[in-house]
Amino acid sequence: MFKKILTPIRVGRDKIVKSSLKAKIIALILIAVIVIVVVPRIFSSQSSSIQYQTSQVEKGTLVVSVTGSGAVSAVNASQVTTNASGVVTKVYVKDGDYVKTGAPIADLELDLVGKQNQQQALASYQGAKNSLASAQAQAYGLQ
Repeated sequence: MFKKILTPIRVGRDKIVKSSLKAKIIALILIAVIVIVVVPRIFSSQSSSIQYQTSQVEKGTLVVSVTGSGAVSAVNASQVTTNASGVVTKVYVKDGDYVKTGAPIADLELDLVGKQNQQQALASYQGAKNSLASAQAQAYGLQ
């Protein structure tokens, strides 16, 4: 049994002894490269296992930060538009506040164009109101 094991070793030893100096140097360099490159990888892969650290519970402040990138958009957002022009004098809401229909958002001091638009809208409203009153009077007269 030992003969079967020792025979390949003797054959390898004989080949090394009979080989040239150049072959011996190349074999030595290959062995050195294997030892320098492969062996540390084997030992480092074993030590890279998950490690846990535990400690006693204590009261304190936990500081955690989360980072990310991307676009943020509101789901329930609406555009606020108006035909009025001027300078905003007071804002009644803050960023992130919820507002309902009809709730005041801001006060606006109208400029010249804004005042003209307001007068035209008021005149149009008064004309429509007068037309309605005239139509109601005519309807009452026909009854």
